[in-house]
Amino acid sequence: LSDGTYTIRDFAQKPPNQTVVFGMKGPARALAKLMTMQPLARAAKGLEARPDEIEGVADLKVKLDMPLADRLDAGDIRYAITGGVQDMSIDQVAGSSLQNATMKLSLEPGLMLLTGKGVFDGLPANFDLRKAEGQEPQMALSVVLDEATRKRKGLDFGDALTGPLQADIHPNADPRDQRYDVDIDLTPVRIKDLLPGWQKPAGTPGRVSFSWDPADKGGGTLDKLKLESGPVSLRGTVTIGPDNKLRKAMMDVISLSPGDDFQGVFEPLGNGWKV
Repeated sequence: LSDGTYTIRDFAQKPPNQTVVFGMKGPARALAKLMTMQPLARAAKGLEARPDEIEGVADLKVKLDMPLADRLDAGDIRYAITGGVQDMSIDQVAGSSLQNATMKLSLEPGLMLLTGKGVFDGLPANFDLRKAEGQEPQMALSVVLDEATRKRKGLDFGDALTGPLQADIHPNADPRDQRYDVDIDLTPVRIKDLLPGWQKPAGTPGRVSFSWDPADKGGGTLDKLKLESGPVSLRGTVTIGPDNKLRKAMMDVISLSPGDDFQGVFEPLGNGWKV
């Protein structure tokens, strides 16, 4: 603790109000442990991160306002905590890990706001988290999948897809549910026959959205898949195997050129496809 001040501005008030301000610097896990105690625990309720799984250094400014009384209830303490955490890592957050993170935070009664950047499940990411008392946490991630990153993740499309993909990821509010919604901006990428006849220069609009449901042993399902890019339009559900290869595609809408209106179920069969 450092730079502490203690102030009572009006002794005529009954009871007088006291204000304590101080700086606090130390292990991030100590801050996380503090978040399990009242009154801070009310705002943090619902977050699944465990203090012993968090690393990093916290540097905070703390302000406490409370009546000068013999006994205080949790609701009597008004607090404002601001600052940041450097070199942070969390073993489990939204079903994945967060490493090498820098984070800013703001806490006040009933509300926690976190924003920062780091490496989320191996991908450079920006993140925002809002947790209001009595509500599930709301988390948003933004990642960039450049060509090198896609190759490391086994998503190499060669010349058919070049340029960076911007993906916004919204984990499910229930931490027990590993599904998350994904929205991908295709505008920066160039596409050349990724699907038959699909040509898209870099800079022209395009977007893909889906709900990703990961499987226990790798791979998963792209549910509520929706793709829009010029004349190309797709709707359906796609299953991906642990090797990141297509296992099955059940498409309600297939349009590769103006006037197209197809549906179908596709499965790999030898060197071809079962349709």
